[in-house]
Amino acid sequence: MSNEDKLGTKMIWLFGLVTLAVAIIVTYLIPRIVGPLPLKAMAGVYGVVFGAGAAAAAFMTRANVWAVIGSSAVTSLGLAIFYYIVVGRAAASVTASLGGSGAASTVGMMSGMIFAVVVFFIGLAASVAGALFGRKLRDGRSAPLLVNR
Repeated sequence: MSNEDKLGTKMIWLFGLVTLAVAIIVTYLIPRIVGPLPLKAMAGVYGVVFGAGAAAAAFMTRANVWAVIGSSAVTSLGLAIFYYIVVGRAAASVTASLGGSGAASTVGMMSGMIFAVVVFFIGLAASVAGALFGRKLRDGRSAPLLVNR
């Protein structure tokens, strides 16, 4: 498949949007199916989702790797903002139900910010790996795990 047969470079944003939607759906769906997962397990799930999204964007479009990484960084930022809002609201709700003051709510918002930063860097690292892997597949170079032995 030649590079001219690939999707346009602007389609990486659609891949980013789909990746963000899948990550948010997975956030709600997996705990309902298997119960609550530890943070490391969810980090692995987000790594797979963001890696697959970036690999698909790099493989199926004519965009260069830096463009794919940039769009995936914006997608990771979107998920981080989502988690900041969710964790912040949950912390504010808990402190309000316990009769806590504004300072306790501030601590909850800080924990939401820390969680958002962690999610951002997980998504960014997986996106870089996925974009590089997708570029290798697009260019026809074999990946070490896919070499016929």
